[in-house]
Amino acid sequence: MCRRYFCEGEYRACLFSFLPAPASPPGRCRPDVTHDRQALRYLSGTRHLKLAFGAKPSAHQIDFGYRLHGFSDADYAGDCTDRKSVSGCIHLLNRWPVSWSSTKQRCVSTSTTEAEYIALSDASKQGQWLRTLLKELQKFDFLEENQAVPMHSDNQACIALSQDPIGHKRTKHIDVRYHYIRELITYKKATVEYLKTADMIADILTKPLPIVSFTKCIGNLLMV
Repeated sequence: MCRRYFCEGEYRACLFSFLPAPASPPGRCRPDVTHDRQALRYLSGTRHLKLAFGAKPSAHQIDFGYRLHGFSDADYAGDCTDRKSVSGCIHLLNRWPVSWSSTKQRCVSTSTTEAEYIALSDASKQGQWLRTLLKELQKFDFLEENQAVPMHSDNQACIALSQDPIGHKRTKHIDVRYHYIRELITYKKATVEYLKTADMIADILTKPLPIVSFTKCIGNLLMV
């Protein structure tokens, strides 16, 4: 395996080229050979996957309909170095992904609820951009009747926090910019709905998943 993938260091140099310079602080080592092998195995095992635009959901897949929907999730304190969480968001239009992202949050969250709340607020910004684009193109059929963007989260406390306009001492430390989702709900530009973790397709963008969960997410994203 080592000879096959790391002859003359070409593959390892290729992997390192994708890592930003701050990813390895002074005095710390880059990922070892084991991590490189895992990354190459993943790339090799998923190289055949592609988005199947025009495909229809099968009986065991979730049909989210043709209108715009947003999904957000977070991996609490997923970075072992600085303990920052990872946000993942996906937006579906006509059942297929049209926008997705996986980013590390800027601040350290002190709870799972806070991490999910930050992820939801960031995802809603992209949802509003897509909403505005559809309205400019006069594609109103792809929006809900009230033109609000349904956002989905798998954290009940996060949903309750987004729908509560009253500040509490447990949440007053959260940066003001992350309360953007509350304004969208107040002005009926977005709604927040619960989606159980087993069906949360954005989970695939936050952390490595067991093969069963990974395969289910891939299927619900209509990737073949």
